[in-house]
Amino acid sequence: MTSFKKQFNIKLMKKIINNRYKYQPQLKETKLNLFLRQIEQLSRKKTNDQVEVSNSLTQEEKIRWSRQLRNPILNQEKIKNAKISVFGLGGIGSNVLLNLAYVGVSNLALIDYDRIELSNLNRQTLYTPKDIGRFKTESAQKRLLQINPDITSEIYNLELDYPKGIELLNFPPNEYPERISILNSIISNSDIVINAMDYKGAPYLINDLCVKNKKPFYWAGINYFLGEIYCYFPSKETACIRDIFHPNEPLFNQSFLRYKEQNQGLNKSSYSLGIIAIIIGSLISNLILFDINEVNHPYHGYYLMYDGFNIELMKIPIQKRKDCLCQNR
Repeated sequence: MTSFKKQFNIKLMKKIINNRYKYQPQLKETKLNLFLRQIEQLSRKKTNDQVEVSNSLTQEEKIRWSRQLRNPILNQEKIKNAKISVFGLGGIGSNVLLNLAYVGVSNLALIDYDRIELSNLNRQTLYTPKDIGRFKTESAQKRLLQINPDITSEIYNLELDYPKGIELLNFPPNEYPERISILNSIISNSDIVINAMDYKGAPYLINDLCVKNKKPFYWAGINYFLGEIYCYFPSKETACIRDIFHPNEPLFNQSFLRYKEQNQGLNKSSYSLGIIAIIIGSLISNLILFDINEVNHPYHGYYLMYDGFNIELMKIPIQKRKDCLCQNR
């Protein structure tokens, strides 16, 4: 098979870049370096699997995903068969789902309990004014099928809250409350989980169930021009959400991470800019695509912060705490 690198006339591309940006030497050098770096990265990935996969797709699928089939790091069958569960179908969740549908992910679980409001439409890209008043799960399912009729999705209109008086990491699954058992089943049958809930109660709950089931998850949020992402990846022994926050911090430990009680001084709503939700959703989708295709990337176990005001992405390593309940799981 012809290598990916040989598919390009690198000498010709260098000549084009040198001539096109002759009067902008810094731009010319940057463009050239990025081009060569991407060619080198893509050429490291074997393409044999991709050819075999293309023969397993229908003719319609080959045409629809033809641009992706040319990419040697993408395995369309893996993308199609990946099982992704999205908790929270708001600003981030809806944008992740939109991207996943367009790249061909066909097995989805959609979890939310909210109905669509007019104020959602500045950032929640799956919905239109005609959807106002409907459950997000039902409208999302309908819209995803319009994008890709091959999608199979299950919807759950569930409100999430950590059960009082127990620690799920120390609790046997056969004694879970009914609602937790449903969530546990969803997560155990997933390849990757997205925690995009924009209300209190979800972070520790999804974290603990993913830790127990050894399932990777992405957790994200936005406020003003700031977007944040964290990826827990058990096979790489990364820290979990519990490692990030001080266990005895009085404000967030109870009201934000675990239960829904609203503490005084905490705003009930964040200031959500639509474009930041779209960017964060797209970044997560990009990383999920890497994970599905087993492409190594340096972001597992890192807290990513996107500053939309200054157009800057920061990467902060998260250290595991020796006293965290997730240890030895």
